[in-house]
Amino acid sequence: MMGDKTANGEPKRAGGLADDYVAVLIIAIANRLTRGASKYYREVWNLGVVEWRVMVSLGHQAPRSIGEIAEDADLDRGAVSRSVKLLCERGLLRAESGAGRLNQVSFTASGRRLLEKLRAVGREREARLMADFTAEERPLLLGLLNRLLSQVDYMNARGEEDKEA
Repeated sequence: MMGDKTANGEPKRAGGLADDYVAVLIIAIANRLTRGASKYYREVWNLGVVEWRVMVSLGHQAPRSIGEIAEDADLDRGAVSRSVKLLCERGLLRAESGAGRLNQVSFTASGRRLLEKLRAVGREREARLMADFTAEERPLLLGLLNRLLSQVDYMNARGEEDKEA
């Protein structure tokens, strides 16, 4: 096991509530990942996690619209728009406007160079995260997490029985 351990050698846990609620465990994992990524990307490149996600999403396909980036990165359009504006001001992206709105976003040369560094570090961080999983376990984990993700809207939907409680 390569991850953090307690004083008695057991893997660190998220706390008692995470034993009873899967959502609490997932939120704990997400919070820890976000805090770590935010700290790292801020210290090294002065980028927040949202800016990182915008850059990596745009790296999948450029040029792209704000809406396409937001959908791909699972972010709010307003957050994407603010991040694109900031990244344009820093000379990493360029945005073409039309009808008073940003229509297409693409990389500048310096943005493309930074993207390659971000991708390399992202792959490194991902490898560290998954280091304790076997090659067979990795696709299983991704499949289970995606299955769980597909249930979120159902969980969040309130049924008639909830209104009577």
